[in-house]
Formats: sequence, C-alpha cells, structure tokens
Amino acid sequence: MNRRKHEKADLKERLRVTLEVRTDSHGMFSPRLLGKRLVTPPANQLPITMKRVPSGKELKARLLYLTRKAEFAASHYYHNPDLSPEENRRIFGKCNNPNGHGHNYVLEVTVKGEIDPRSGFVVDLKKLKETMHREVLDAMDHRFLNKEVPEFLSRIPTTENLAVAIWQRLAPKMTNARLHRVRVYENHDLFVDFYGEENDCVT
Repeated sequence: MNRRKHEKADLKERLRVTLEVRTDSHGMFSPRLLGKRLVTPPANQLPITMKRVPSGKELKARLLYLTRKAEFAASHYYHNPDLSPEENRRIFGKCNNPNGHGHNYVLEVTVKGEIDPRSGFVVDLKKLKETMHREVLDAMDHRFLNKEVPEFLSRIPTTENLAVAIWQRLAPKMTNARLHRVRVYENHDLFVDFYGEENDCVT
C-alpha cells in the first residue's frame, strides 16, 4: 500500500500543466487548459507555465481603407465662356450643346483610418452614408449641373472637376476616418480618381 501511494505522489510531482492565459475586455486573466505532459519538475513543486496573449489594445494599430458606393444621375454640357463659339465646338464637340446631356454617375468614396476597438469599425457607415447623401446625392442627383449646382456656375462640369467638387464637399465632414479617394465613373469605361493632393488648384 505504501509503495502504491509513493508511486502516485511521484506521478503527481512529474505532472506539468500548460496553461494559456488571455485577457478579457476588463483586463482580467482567463486561464484555459491546453494540455499536459510528463516532465521532470523541480522538487516538490507542480510547475505551471503561463503564456500571455496580448489584448486588443496592445495590438499594433492597422490602417484600413473602406469604400462606399452610390449612384446619381445628372446632366451637363461643356462650355468655356472665355472661348469663342467656334473654339468651344472644336474642343467639346457634341458636349457643347447647351441643352445638355445626361449620365448615370457611379461614385466611390474611400476613407482610411484605424479600427475603433469599441466598435470594430473604421467609420460609422450610417454617418458616412448620410454625409454622402446630404453633400452629394441630394445636391446633384437629377440636376442640371451647370445651372443648379453652385460649383459649376463658373466651372466646367467635367468628370475631373466633379470629382474635385465632391472631395471638397466631403473632406471637411469626415470625423474619425480621413477621406482617401473620390472616384467618379462617368460610364463603365471612364472614371476619375482624386486623392486631394491638389484639391485647391481647380480650373
């Protein structure tokens, strides 16, 4: 009987328990048994090895890019009042028709930022959608750009200038995330990207 007890005690001393310890949202330790194996332990001790996994706050912040898409229809025509009628027709062709022509534009707005540890989002999608509707769609959808949108009363409403105007409307409204890119599709095989580097230099 004494021999059997001695063998059990010896086996217990040789048991090594490996634990992985994670931190929860409150910074408390939450151990989880991973496995066990037989080793040669220090005398009269039951060693416990604990590996600490970083919590979300300790992870290095990552920059992510998020894009939201919207569509709007608008009409326009190209005309430079500083040029003669002949020059306007030569440069702009059919697009110089004062009656205008329409496009179904596709707008892509890309923002960049770090993930908010509280929500897991880069940006509040609802607020981004509301901003795009208020600043762009409500102002430009089913509008004659040359006559109904203030930026184009004195600016030619090309797709290039349209991308810049949209950037200038959206950039000041960004809060947590930063505006990275505005992409405007005039049709499926023509689009303009604007990153804001020269958003003050508009012709």
